[in-house]
Amino acid sequence: MLDPIRLTTDLFKEKNLSDVNLRTFSENFLVRLANTDNNPGGIYNQLLVETTTKHQNYYGTILSQVTKEAVGKGLTISMNQAHAAVISKLSGLQGLVKYKFGKGSEEYKEFYPQGMKQYHHAAIGSVGVLLIRFLAIAEKNLQAAYPAEVSQLALLIENFREAREAQQTNFGVVDHIATGRHEQRKALTLQLTKSFLRIASDTLENPDKFHDYYEARYLPIRKAKKKVVN
Repeated sequence: MLDPIRLTTDLFKEKNLSDVNLRTFSENFLVRLANTDNNPGGIYNQLLVETTTKHQNYYGTILSQVTKEAVGKGLTISMNQAHAAVISKLSGLQGLVKYKFGKGSEEYKEFYPQGMKQYHHAAIGSVGVLLIRFLAIAEKNLQAAYPAEVSQLALLIENFREAREAQQTNFGVVDHIATGRHEQRKALTLQLTKSFLRIASDTLENPDKFHDYYEARYLPIRKAKKKVVN
């Protein structure tokens, strides 16, 4: 029985159709469509332009995402290094605070209420708040006697803050690109569907000609199930 709804289905909306195969198929289709034997009198020029644009938009978006993800890996490494440096500084200052105020003092407890464990085990998202608090305590209790130590601590905290901010900004950009990538892929598959339906309608009287426009081996084509005869 004829199912008219199939004529309005995205023919290439297929989870098993990888980006690599979609790209190869699309490029192959564009080459075939540009062939003068398949485009007599330029009847498919508009389809050629529209499909080329959608193809370039989508695969340009993929390139942008890959690039940003690579940058993100570098930013994460930088952030981890900045985090390790500032935690190491806090650990180093622990001895100075013990020497100046004594381990059982209120000042020491203010700096290290849970020892270094609090700083080592803190989630990366909450480290910034702990560092700001620590710096304020250091400026109050150490600035007069050890200005160089406090200055170095402030610099390391700022380095970490900037590295973390850069990493988070990149995460946001990648997420935005990923959303756009989904939309661009849909635009390409719908355009390919539009092109195929147009060509199919033009080759109804010569179905063998339709096969000149595409290479099926790149598509996850489902084979019709054989009927079992009892």
